[in-house]
Amino acid sequence: MGLGIYIKGEVSKPLFSLKKQPFEFSVIQKYITSYSFGLFKDFLSFSEDENTLYATLHPCEEPVYFTRSENAIICSAKTNSVGPGYHAYLVELIEKLGEDLKIQWQWDLEEGEEFYQDETGYYQHRNYEQLQLEMLGWLRALCRTYDEDGSKQIMVSLPAGIPRLRLDYFALSPVGIWSKEWFNKVGSLEPEDIRWAGEEFFVWWNKGMDAKFYKQTGIALLNVECPWHIAIDDKEKKIMSMIDKCFEQARKIDPFIELPEEDWATVKSLLAETDTDIPKTEYGYRKHLMTFDLAGNWLIDLPGRMYEATDESTLVHYDHIHTVRSLAYTISDMEKTDAEFAETFFDNTENAGAETIYSGTDIAGKAIIYYTIDKELESEYWTLQGVKVKDNRFLLSTICYPTEEYKGWAIQTWNSVRR
Repeated sequence: MGLGIYIKGEVSKPLFSLKKQPFEFSVIQKYITSYSFGLFKDFLSFSEDENTLYATLHPCEEPVYFTRSENAIICSAKTNSVGPGYHAYLVELIEKLGEDLKIQWQWDLEEGEEFYQDETGYYQHRNYEQLQLEMLGWLRALCRTYDEDGSKQIMVSLPAGIPRLRLDYFALSPVGIWSKEWFNKVGSLEPEDIRWAGEEFFVWWNKGMDAKFYKQTGIALLNVECPWHIAIDDKEKKIMSMIDKCFEQARKIDPFIELPEEDWATVKSLLAETDTDIPKTEYGYRKHLMTFDLAGNWLIDLPGRMYEATDESTLVHYDHIHTVRSLAYTISDMEKTDAEFAETFFDNTENAGAETIYSGTDIAGKAIIYYTIDKELESEYWTLQGVKVKDNRFLLSTICYPTEEYKGWAIQTWNSVRR
């Protein structure tokens, strides 16, 4: 359930051309890049496959899809994750792109089972208040849907694959955590009576790039994308740089706007590669324990601030204290029960002297804990190596920690493994 645009464009054939030429995506990418300015250039990213260009115009929304089909281009985009301001911006960009690149967009066309349109009607009426009401209608329907089906821990307008927050909450979106009471109230009112909710919920509520837009974008990035550790790569550095620039621009437009000052100062310190205490504020989902997806549909609970890397086929999460390595396998010929497989996984002779523990959950598992001296790396540490088994699959976890003080944490982390 969402709002956006889904339109078809006919590409004009070059003059004197006797045969159809495939439309080059580089032309669209170059145009969007030249159209963008200020922070919108920082927001931009592109990727493509054989027939589709994916253009990310705002970091809190899914890419805009440009799909090539003979001499036609299909443009599709979701806009409700960010809000009416983004929708208006996108409509005007796509319209201008069509005019300048000689693409004749069809904004209201029924073709067989396909219906090409601006789902909000904004392209036709250009009434921004009406566009806001359309977005509020979507928000009201969303609140009613989840109120009626008894859901909880709802994730709204968040990127696919994002770790799940392990807090007790009703609903989560890029800009904040929402109570069931808030959903009930919004769902019970008419769209024209919940403009206050639109201002709270959407990243981009007003038309144009005002201070509130930059503040909400910065907060959404703080919540969803900020790693809360010194950047490990250019991607993490870019995220924190965008947060800094968003708050800087908001303050430039409105010197008196209220911003998350502690979090902003922390981001600046991390950009300067300075270790700093992480403030216990309302912002930043990765400050908390989160559920991460592993291969084979396995899940594990880890602090959201941990670094993530891949070592060949092993997924590694680590910080300056712990290292958690996870490797998933499929059992091709399972003749044993899950518990029997787990029991015989480790060679008792080879691991004599190691402490043995068993799964503390309903998933079969066995682990050994032993002390490791790595002479090559000149380091000493404890290791918990455990296996969890379910439905012809098992996950091998290796958790390293410096002292026995962290043994309880290692066992708890291993026991969080589930499918």
